[in-house]
Amino acid sequence: MANITAVQTLSTDWVLATWSGMAQGDVGIGIWMPRYGDKTVQSYLGAGGQFGTSSVFVEGSNNSTDGLDGAWVYVTDPSANNAQLTSPNSGTNMEALVENPPWIRPRVGTGTGSLVAVAIFGIRH
Repeated sequence: MANITAVQTLSTDWVLATWSGMAQGDVGIGIWMPRYGDKTVQSYLGAGGQFGTSSVFVEGSNNSTDGLDGAWVYVTDPSANNAQLTSPNSGTNMEALVENPPWIRPRVGTGTGSLVAVAIFGIRH
């Protein structure tokens, strides 16, 4: 299990955070995104990557101070299910996120995934 740092691209009205090279059990170091209330998450594969039997979950925290500590809970999709990306065939998937916690991060569950990238896009209204 590794902690993966996001690369962020910022604009006046939007932000894109990407965690690359994630594998089973890896956790993205959370980023501070409270000003971007409309968020989507996408997973895709790097060169030679595979999703295998892994799932990517999105977690949020109201009390983290550094993106690692604090209590983390699942963020849900518009169907009120935990935002979970699995894509064994195409290698890519996208979900809208409902809640707007100040801290947000991806986590890859157990399984056989490798070189998975996760991107969270947020737009400010």
